[in-house]
Amino acid sequence: MAEIDLNLLPAVLRGLRVRSGRTQVEVAAKAGVPQANLSRWESGKVRPSLESLVAVLTALGIDFRDLQDALEEMAGGHAGGDAERQRPLTPPLTNAGMLELLAALDRRVTQIEHVLALSSRDGDTVQDGDAVATAGS
Repeated sequence: MAEIDLNLLPAVLRGLRVRSGRTQVEVAAKAGVPQANLSRWESGKVRPSLESLVAVLTALGIDFRDLQDALEEMAGGHAGGDAERQRPLTPPLTNAGMLELLAALDRRVTQIEHVLALSSRDGDTVQDGDAVATAGS
């Protein structure tokens, strides 16, 4: 499976919405998000939160596997051929399952931010690019 370039997310979101034949207003209303936010996500000015991304995908009737496929295709990572053969043997992850994983990831990020805040307070400096560095290393 190819690595996903999240810089392609704005174009893929717009493409999926346009392909669905819906306007930003329609998708935003169904997803329960402001249309201005959807516009900013599609233009790449701002990245959606994971919850908002799930809401938009659900409004479009798209699951994460479809989003991943679209991102890989746009990145040129889709090798073509038998798509089923390229998919893993694990069952597809549902949006609810993805939300659980994202919540766990969010908790882990919060823990890391807490550790970084404590290490900064103790006099250790942490650069932006060192988000996973341990204090004192």
